[in-house]
Amino acid sequence: MNFNIDIIKSQLPKYKKIFERYAVFIFLITFLGIYIFLVQQIGKLINSEPSPQAVTETSTKPISRLKIDKNAVSQMEQLESQNIQVQTLFSEARQNPFAE
Repeated sequence: MNFNIDIIKSQLPKYKKIFERYAVFIFLITFLGIYIFLVQQIGKLINSEPSPQAVTETSTKPISRLKIDKNAVSQMEQLESQNIQVQTLFSEARQNPFAE
């Protein structure tokens, strides 16, 4: 095949008119194709099962426990016993922890 640039340039206005005439249709078909592709990919991801190795990794993962610093707790209790306003604040929070 031998491509000549002059031949291609002479045919461009014809294809430009066709493209302008069907631009909306071409856009809709392209958009619909992308949309269908994405829906299929999402469907595949939803229906895919994790590998047995991934399941065993998550099930054998150790549970991290919350560690409370005993020094901080004792210091808070000491400060609570020294201040009356803090005592009332803590006692109200203990009675109803969801109140503001």
